[in-house]
Amino acid sequence: MRKIMSVIKPRMIFKFIPVLGWFVLFLLMCWPTGTSESIALLSVSSRNHEISQLENHAHVKTGVLDWSTAAPGVESVRLVQSCSTHAQYGNYRADAADDIASSGVDTIVYSRVTGTQVVSRWSKDTFLRENGRVIVDDVSTFSWARHRQLAWGIVKSTKLGLLSSLHGFQVESLADLAKTNNDIKIWNTQSESTIHEALKSLTGYVGSEYFPDAGLQSGDFVLTSSKGRVRHEDLTKPSFTADSLDLIISSEVFEHIPTPYVAHQRVYEILKPGGVHVFTVPFNEQLSDVTFASLDQNGKVHFKGEPMMHGDPLRPEGVPVFTIFGQEMITRLCDIGFDTYAYMIHVPREGILGSGALVFIAAKVDPGGNPGVRTS
Repeated sequence: MRKIMSVIKPRMIFKFIPVLGWFVLFLLMCWPTGTSESIALLSVSSRNHEISQLENHAHVKTGVLDWSTAAPGVESVRLVQSCSTHAQYGNYRADAADDIASSGVDTIVYSRVTGTQVVSRWSKDTFLRENGRVIVDDVSTFSWARHRQLAWGIVKSTKLGLLSSLHGFQVESLADLAKTNNDIKIWNTQSESTIHEALKSLTGYVGSEYFPDAGLQSGDFVLTSSKGRVRHEDLTKPSFTADSLDLIISSEVFEHIPTPYVAHQRVYEILKPGGVHVFTVPFNEQLSDVTFASLDQNGKVHFKGEPMMHGDPLRPEGVPVFTIFGQEMITRLCDIGFDTYAYMIHVPREGILGSGALVFIAAKVDPGGNPGVRTS
């Protein structure tokens, strides 16, 4: 071997390099097509690769992807605006979890409404925030991603120490809240959702709806065909006394109020110091609110352009949209006196996906409680 190596000079090696290159090229040209396909597969986008990897490793039960412990995508919780921080919304970018859900699948996720794992059915090509309905015995329920998003916000308010009545309690779900403190006073401005079902056993809980019938006063009851007797409450003229409530919950309600900031002022007045309003609304992330309609003195709705209506379980004709909110809303809530936080959340293992997954927490600060300056 030493004799061979002594014969090969360095410059002889350089003479063989071109020959070696042609030899490698020849092998590649003659190689079976299956390898070329394998090489091509390696060049797919990183997100598609992530999707396939996660789908292959997902724990599948009868065709259901189990995301409750290990979900695709990246979990993200960001404080995007508050009374003490500048707006930092940014552009939303879909990830693997969004792509998989948008293809139409069933997933197992953890719900902060029930504190349990639930089966969430994602319909193909449907806005994810209004998607992911909980399935029980293969029947779709009145529970979807936005309700889980709202429950996340309620739990977050307890972890921030904003909800004074629950200081010292460990709350991870609305089911925990229902078992923790029967003295807590809660007003849910809707009585047709999974959140209502989770909290209605509390003695201090009130669920309501708004009925536009003339002559009704807040606190009156209306007999409905689907829910029996339902309490009527007008957010601009609520029946609750000042400083009487610990928690107010609303989801996609304030956009249907002609004077939303009058309603926010009333909410501030009836909350106890140390009370919290947790809510969702359509939000455009721009500087200003956008007004789509107004109400005249005779109660007639005047639309600015094409009418915008939202579906409603109690009103088949739908309800008009008056306002789509922007960053102006946070500023105006802070001006009212609220300690206000806007969180943008993306938590696939909890079935909270897609753009627009914003939850708002508006706290009436307790002068003797914790200060309301937080950055997380």
